[in-house]
Amino acid sequence: MHASKINITIGTGKIVFKGYIKGIQIVIRRLFIINSLTSTFRDEPFTKQEKMIISILGPGFSGILAGILYMIYYAFIPSSIIYISFLFNGWLVFINILPLKIGQKESDGYTICKILFRK
Repeated sequence: MHASKINITIGTGKIVFKGYIKGIQIVIRRLFIINSLTSTFRDEPFTKQEKMIISILGPGFSGILAGILYMIYYAFIPSSIIYISFLFNGWLVFINILPLKIGQKESDGYTICKILFRK
């Protein structure tokens, strides 16, 4: 599964950093905690299976990161920053797995349900 173009935008507002790392465009905006978006493009459309995998990986990565942060907080470093990061990533898992569509934006959970229940 290869994309011809990947854009990662972190935050909202004025652009603070814009660059490329191994062909991936990364844009960091001033209010980086509020919003993030990953866009993947390629000439040939993604199959249903590929879309499902991509949609599962978003909340899956946040879940893994939340678990790691939880272990670090309770086993090694009881820091409020680590705890808030754990809560934030847990929140991302919860929100992204819910099947929500607001305007043209779809959550990963919505994409998964759309693939599973479309005839």
